[in-house]
Amino acid sequence: MKIKITGALAAFAVLMSAVPALASDYDPINTMSAVNMAIVSIHRIASSRDRVVLDAEYRNIIDNLSMGNIEADPEIKELYTELMAVIGSKTLREDESARVDARYRARDKSNLADRLPDARLLLGNPWGFIGSLFAGETALYFGAQMLFPPNRNDAADDELWRLERENIEEMASLQRRLLDSSWTLLRKYGLPDEYLLSSQDLDALNMAVSEGDAERGLRMFKALEPDFKMYAPFWYYYSAAASRAGDMTQAAECLDEFERVWRPVLRRDPFRAEVAKLRAAELSQAGAPKEAIAAQLEIVMGNSMRENWVNNLFAGATFYSIGETDRAIQCVSINTDFGVESEISGEVARSMKEGNLDVTLFLTYLGDMYKNGLGVPQDIARAIEMYIDPAEEGNPRAQMALGEIFETDAAARDEARAAAYYAKAAENGVITAAIRVGDMCRDGRGVGDRKLEDAYMWYYLALLQGERLGQARIDELEGRGLLNFRSVNAATGRRARDRANQIYETLRK
Repeated sequence: MKIKITGALAAFAVLMSAVPALASDYDPINTMSAVNMAIVSIHRIASSRDRVVLDAEYRNIIDNLSMGNIEADPEIKELYTELMAVIGSKTLREDESARVDARYRARDKSNLADRLPDARLLLGNPWGFIGSLFAGETALYFGAQMLFPPNRNDAADDELWRLERENIEEMASLQRRLLDSSWTLLRKYGLPDEYLLSSQDLDALNMAVSEGDAERGLRMFKALEPDFKMYAPFWYYYSAAASRAGDMTQAAECLDEFERVWRPVLRRDPFRAEVAKLRAAELSQAGAPKEAIAAQLEIVMGNSMRENWVNNLFAGATFYSIGETDRAIQCVSINTDFGVESEISGEVARSMKEGNLDVTLFLTYLGDMYKNGLGVPQDIARAIEMYIDPAEEGNPRAQMALGEIFETDAAARDEARAAAYYAKAAENGVITAAIRVGDMCRDGRGVGDRKLEDAYMWYYLALLQGERLGQARIDELEGRGLLNFRSVNAATGRRARDRANQIYETLRK
């Protein structure tokens, strides 16, 4: 099949032809790494028969080649030109891509929340908390290429993402061309046969990656070592399998092996970014020099696609932890500036600029997302779980949110807890909380009998902070409302005002 080269493909061909011959000490492993990347991409696309996987492979591998680091062999030029033509014509449209990205962002946020119960154990080491929260989260690419496409909502979605039979036949034809080219290059550079991956090898790797039993999965990776020893991504997956099985020594050795065999054949290598995230988190938790941590973070940013919001947030939070505030804000602001993610990143960037970023804020942001259904399905029980620790740590936003949930949500209603959290939020300066706990004291909800002096105190605290509704409520208690019925006497009012003034003075300090 003859491929017509136009537009971007022509530019690609021109660029490849313009690449000068590399030095005589050129490392041929670069060439075989590029070929193996292509072999793996086509295998994944054909195995999944899914346009989401195809799109991820095109963006992250096929259209991401670092041409300056690869010898301009005719086989490589023809190979990648044809790959770009065949695969590029089947990538997702902009609106389709936006749908997929939105679903993966929701998945990422849900996964983050799932890990929070264990991460809370690290609150004594706050930046260890940050590392545990974000280091293990991977990009959309990994969700797609591991053959777990986004949840399908209906038959139309199934049709949208499916590759047709003729597309699969094209993939099979490409796979044959890849094998022909790879054998030619293998002989040219005098490399051993085991440097070349086969379809059978990749089928076995997919089985190992997908294995649910941690111990069995680790044994499978051990058996695959001879077939993948020069394929860097294998060692990333092997490390993840060892971590799941609890063998942290093996996991660390696999990361070392990844760095030994890795070659810079992609402009932005998602595998390199993930390994650097793990390294940065380890160094941060170990209290390593900030220069060592910063070096890993720059690798993360240098190998992450702009839309990888988790990596941007991870790097920003960890830069902030080592005192690199300006760099931290730059990283996090990528998410908001380019419209990638704003619910968490916007608040984090604002807190960084104000100099008051606290790790419990991450829990609060996730609580907001689940309470209001922002980017994830609304889940009040999970929202409560997110808010509890920040509220107990004194976060007024979390305290106010819990008050609202316990007062108004039918399933979670607990007026005693609502009044208690409103009171804590009011003592921390939340004016609306002062009005609400005042109303509960006035009505005898969640506080036992009616407590009019307490109600007066909360209303007056709100008034001291400029809330005119506080004066209206006080007028009602003092008999200046529509019913003209006095509920508190002058002595009660004085005591309440004195108590409110004490809280207000504490707030002003």
